[in-house]
Amino acid sequence: PRGRTRTDTGAMASNEATKKVDLVRGAARGPANPPPARPATPARAPQKRATPGEFFAQVRDEARKVQKDYYKQYGTTLAGLMQRHDVDPDDFLEKVHDIDYSWLDPDPALGDAIRALPGRKFIFTNGDKGHAERAARQLGILDHFDEIFDIVAADLVPKPAGATYDKFRALHRVDCTRAAMFEDLARNLTVPKQLGMKTVLIVPRNFEAAFSEIWERDDVDDQVDHVTDDLAGFLRAILPGL
Repeated sequence: PRGRTRTDTGAMASNEATKKVDLVRGAARGPANPPPARPATPARAPQKRATPGEFFAQVRDEARKVQKDYYKQYGTTLAGLMQRHDVDPDDFLEKVHDIDYSWLDPDPALGDAIRALPGRKFIFTNGDKGHAERAARQLGILDHFDEIFDIVAADLVPKPAGATYDKFRALHRVDCTRAAMFEDLARNLTVPKQLGMKTVLIVPRNFEAAFSEIWERDDVDDQVDHVTDDLAGFLRAILPGL
């Protein structure tokens, strides 16, 4: 038995040695059918990654462009978002008006001039009532107005839609021949002018510098009776004739 064991072990060792030799020969010869060589991948030029600041600047610029397009096409950004993306108007108004009003300086002179005007006074806005109240309160003029007609009261149809002016004047029984409309966008004065109101366009101080940055260009100046960049001064000037 011990001899068989040695013989079997030797045979196994011999076989293992033969396999190793064959493996070495096979490695030297290479595979019988080598796979076709792959074409070399051309080197790619390194691409610069945008920094976080550059990335968010691009996103902000794109969002600003969409916002302006919707504003011009639909009258307000909200109207565009509702029609194009089914945005919840209540949620939008809550978030977009969640802002800091402390930068608005109280304007006692404007408050005095508004209070001295005869007749009823209304705030007629494409924003919501809460936003108008907070802004007017910060300016110190809220108590001088009888009521606020906001985008919700207008059934979310913004100025300059004629139906919105009709709803406003019907609700408050406004005699347009004895009324004036003050606006910061000329397009929103077209319908009031057609209804018989006097129209006043309020523009920013240092108009030319601000115009290209924040103002909207309207080609309806023929619907504007008066233009002012000083509302308090304008009201004081016209009061004696009222």
